[in-house]
Amino acid sequence: MNKRFLVPGIIFIILSIIFFYIHVSMSNDVYTKSVVLLKAGESVYIPLRYSTLLFEYKDNISKPILLKPINSEIINYTYQNNTYYLYIRTFYNSSIFLINNYTSPVLIGFVEINEDPIILLYFVSFILFLILIAIGVILVSLSFILKS
Repeated sequence: MNKRFLVPGIIFIILSIIFFYIHVSMSNDVYTKSVVLLKAGESVYIPLRYSTLLFEYKDNISKPILLKPINSEIINYTYQNNTYYLYIRTFYNSSIFLINNYTSPVLIGFVEINEDPIILLYFVSFILFLILIAIGVILVSLSFILKS
């Protein structure tokens, strides 16, 4: 066993585990999926945590869902296959207020996406994990192959 390669290999493996822990601990901060079932005539107030909201619901009856963005704005929307897709930019302390005008329940799905710059650490930490674990495994393998 060659200690010249073993000690740095173990250090790289430990560093890779630290970056993997950072990646896993941030996984809940990247996006949040939610589904809300609104009964006929029911309304709901949804507080928003992240900077972007992707919102969708199926429109198959005459009156649409009434959606009131509070401290947020609708950037874009599309209507395909009887489904509305809305892209909403949120600001500090944002929320949306939904009212079901239908005579039947409506299932609404939305995804909140965190687009803060700190989220880059989520992706970079995984890449660093892969690189460091590869280097660590190679160095530890070399330490056993190149016996002194």
